[in-house]
Amino acid sequence: MNSVKILLLVTVVFLVSNSQVSFCQPIGDGKGVVNWTDGFIESVGYGTATPSGQRGKDRINSRRAAEVAAQRALLETIKGVMVDSLTTVENSMLKEDYIRTRVDGIVKGAQIVDEKLTWEDSAPVYMVKMRICLNGGVLECKGNSLVNVLDLEKRAEPAFVPQKVLIVVSPPQAAVDKAPPVDNPPRSYPFDPSKPATGVIFTLDGRYFEKSLLPVVVTYSAQDGPVTVYSAKIVKPSVIRSYGAVRYAETVENAFRIPQIGGNALVVQAVEITKENMIVIKAQDAVKIKETLAHGNNYLSDAKVVITGR
Repeated sequence: MNSVKILLLVTVVFLVSNSQVSFCQPIGDGKGVVNWTDGFIESVGYGTATPSGQRGKDRINSRRAAEVAAQRALLETIKGVMVDSLTTVENSMLKEDYIRTRVDGIVKGAQIVDEKLTWEDSAPVYMVKMRICLNGGVLECKGNSLVNVLDLEKRAEPAFVPQKVLIVVSPPQAAVDKAPPVDNPPRSYPFDPSKPATGVIFTLDGRYFEKSLLPVVVTYSAQDGPVTVYSAKIVKPSVIRSYGAVRYAETVENAFRIPQIGGNALVVQAVEITKENMIVIKAQDAVKIKETLAHGNNYLSDAKVVITGR
């Protein structure tokens, strides 16, 4: 429609929701934002139309232009989301036709969470804010989630992920001299060992890590070599479909405000990020995690895991 002009505008902020700070990441050219804490992707589209003298018609045309702009921004943002350290959503769309069809479907059915019409010199300017669920089980988000669309529970691990898994190997007693020492001494957070652990928070202490839907945490054991502490294959398929594999937060303090993590979570500091984008923790910290998984309290399989920047 030649009379329709499409404008895009997205403001990227750290959103405040339910008294917690949400960890938001712009992707690509900044037209959309991934909210890694609350579990959704959001964009704002602005549209206008050349005044025709018929306000009703102009309003409809500008609203449609804003929807198209917001959908375009959502699609571009989704394409840039990392599934694992090797693959983006766009890679999956190019490889699998059914993935591309499903992604197109959730974009077209995106939830409109806000809209507003203003008039400037008799021309309509319409704003539409749209949202797609990154994970399931998010109160702020309705509709199918990207996690479900990508069938993540069926996805094979990359070849570099250690096949030995912490919960089925002997407890690592000493780290192989491969990971560098921690730059800063770990901060102390309250943890009551007499009570069941409610989850684990991996803090990166400022290290660069490419946020992904399927993060991997490993350690190195003198007895077993490289060991996978956490990956999507440890999580129950039903949890992957309904919740996803991880939440992200800016700080440990914000992570504790995420309801799923509970009030008695372990805080574990990363010592390295590998070239494959895997988080490395000390072997003795892996021992602590394994000890807290005893007696049927497998919070890892329930994805009660948060990764924080600091």
